Amino acid sequence: MASDQERDRRLKTAKKAIKELGHTYKEVAATLERRHARGVPSHIRDCPLARYLSDVVGAPVWVTGSALGVGGRTDIASMLSLPFHLRQFVYLFDGGAFPQLKECEFFHNSNEEIRQ
Repeated sequence: MASDQERDRRLKTAKKAIKELGHTYKEVAATLERRHARGVPSHIRDCPLARYLSDVVGAPVWVTGSALGVGGRTDIASMLSLPFHLRQFVYLFDGGAFPQLKECEFFHNSNEEIRQ
């Protein structure tokens, strides 16, 4: 488990990365596309936003429709509330928008089998 100092560094990095994604859900989608982030709808660890932030932060990140958690921890000190435009992005992506960010099902299923 990461120290409080490490947790705080990760959260600070995540906040900075969130700001750099853009100010609208469309800007977020365009930024993730430019950075080749791909993911699976309705997967808290495998959506493009979670994968991108995990890479930037250097630790696992999970994303729901309203919050994100850093470092695999679920305590309140390791979580951030998602800004409205990121909530919009998650809702729209999970609903089928931004197909260019969707990882093909075959690839995702192959990874799941490898992990098991």
